[in-house]
Amino acid sequence: MYRISKKTHAVFILITILTLYSCNYIVNKNDENEKSSKNSVERIKTNKEQAKLLVNTSKTVIEVIDICEIVENSKLEESKRKIINNLKNKHLKILDEIKLASSAIMVSVPYNNDKSSLKLYDKLVFEDRIEMIQSKVIKQKELVNSLKNSSSNKIILELTDSIIPIIDTNLKSIHEIETKFLTI
Repeated sequence: MYRISKKTHAVFILITILTLYSCNYIVNKNDENEKSSKNSVERIKTNKEQAKLLVNTSKTVIEVIDICEIVENSKLEESKRKIINNLKNKHLKILDEIKLASSAIMVSVPYNNDKSSLKLYDKLVFEDRIEMIQSKVIKQKELVNSLKNSSSNKIILELTDSIIPIIDTNLKSIHEIETKFLTI
C-alpha cells in the first residue's frame, strides 16, 4: 500500500476545501443572478403598467380637449363658453406636463385624437357633452391615482402631484357648470 506524505495530504485537503468553496460561490452567484433577473422582470412589468396608465391618461385628456372644442364651437352663451374654455386650457396644461414627463421617461403618448371618433360628440346636446366631459375627468383622476400608487419613479410622482390638483379643479368647474346651467 502506498502511503501519502503529510504534505501531500495537506495539499489534497486544501484542494478539497477550495473546490467546495468555489462550488458554494458558484451556487450563490447563480442565486444572485436569479434574484437580479426576477427584479428586472418585475421592474419591466411595472414600467409597462405605468406606460399604459400614462397613455390612457393622455387619451382621456385629449378627448376632453376635443369635446371642449366642439362645445366652444357650438352656439353657446358667453358665460358657458368661458368656463369651457378654462376647462380646455387646464387640460392643455395637463397634456403639456404629460408630454414632458413621458419624454423624460421615454414613453410615447398620443398628442392628438382620431378626428373620426369626434363625430359621436357632435351629435350630443350640451348636457350630454358635459356629462361626457365629467366621466372622462373622473376616469383621468382614477388613472392618475393608479399611476401615483404604482410608481416610485420621481418623474411620475412629480407629474401626478402636479396634475391631481388641476383635475380636482376641473371637477369643481364641471360641478359649477352643472349647478349654474343644467336643469335637473
